[in-house]
Amino acid sequence: MGCGPGGSYLYRLLRERRPEVVADLFDEPWHGNRCGIKSCAWVVSFREFSALCSHAGIYPGQYITGRSAQVIVNNIRINADIALIDKPALIAHLMGGNKAGGAGELNVGLYDRIIDATGRRAYLPAPATLPIVDTAQVRCAIKDYTVPTAFINKDGYSWLLPLGNGTAHVGALSTRSTDAAKREMEKLIVNAESVECTCYGRIRMGGVITPFVSGNVWGLGESIGVVDPVTGMGITPAMDSARIMVEHWHDPAGYEREVLAKYAYTARASAVGRSLAIRKKLRILDALYLRRKASKITGIYPDVISIIRLLLTTRKNRF
Repeated sequence: MGCGPGGSYLYRLLRERRPEVVADLFDEPWHGNRCGIKSCAWVVSFREFSALCSHAGIYPGQYITGRSAQVIVNNIRINADIALIDKPALIAHLMGGNKAGGAGELNVGLYDRIIDATGRRAYLPAPATLPIVDTAQVRCAIKDYTVPTAFINKDGYSWLLPLGNGTAHVGALSTRSTDAAKREMEKLIVNAESVECTCYGRIRMGGVITPFVSGNVWGLGESIGVVDPVTGMGITPAMDSARIMVEHWHDPAGYEREVLAKYAYTARASAVGRSLAIRKKLRILDALYLRRKASKITGIYPDVISIIRLLLTTRKNRF
């Protein structure tokens, strides 16, 4: 259940690696966005994305619309190796032209296993608390930006991500409300020449959520919290959790163990992200920990000097 990057990638791998499994696709109601999928910035670690595409036997270059060796955060340049992808095209390819049924058509009693890839734990036990941020984003024509750029603000952060051909995703997330995110986003689109589409969404950014498996329901991606809480990147973590699931198809304990080995850091990262969002100081030990744990997943590689400079900006700015 759920046909985002994680669910569709799982579907592809099951066809390729476990042909004995008969899988049906179901998806939640249309998100109301022009592209028909959940709002996000379509940014991935180039290395992680390339490896996952190769694992599924597909060529990553056909989905990459841009690549950058740097990001700019609060006017500080940071080394990176990230790619902007055509997320709708990726999902369509992974689904192989197959159509998903609607959520109301799913009869859970007919299946040996339900995969909860909904992002909201539709079939898994809900945690007591689940930090959620609201997002607003537009795709627009805008000049003068060629490097992915982010600005930390009082409620979260905003971004401008060049997509090529003079267009960009411009958006923001807020710990308070969609309206707050929209206001921050609008500060960055004053110079936009035109707006092609607008979308809104919510991201669960509290870190990993257990249990991953409950009865015959297995979760992956955002439904089990494998989203980097500082950057909000969740495309490759969702795909990666699908890869791990297929490798541990009959071993739920092994599935949980391997996912946690790579993504347990997200719980601490979530606390750091909330700290930044409410303008408390960022500790150097937290910054160094995230640099070590998250760089491979996010494709962003800050050196110590960049971290110190970022620390100084978050402490200096009172917003």
